[in-house]
Amino acid sequence: MNDVPMILCTQGKPMSQDILKRIVSGCLPMRFARRADIGHLHSLCDAGYLNVTFSPPNPGHERSATVTDITPLGRAVIRYFGFWHRDAHI
Repeated sequence: MNDVPMILCTQGKPMSQDILKRIVSGCLPMRFARRADIGHLHSLCDAGYLNVTFSPPNPGHERSATVTDITPLGRAVIRYFGFWHRDAHI
């Protein structure tokens, strides 16, 4: 696999493969609070790759997102792009 930082595209929005790599190599549920991560998670969820719970907007509080599952379509995409490993939970 080459080191292209953005490989997936949904509705014209590039998505970082890094966030999928972190999800694959981590344990679910996995919480994210960075604005950029949440934006990518919205796109991945909309594409049908992940099941994600998003915190409601609350003034004065940071938003968060919790990935609860990788969908069958998400698993297929991860395998296709080759960034799963033998210890992955997919």
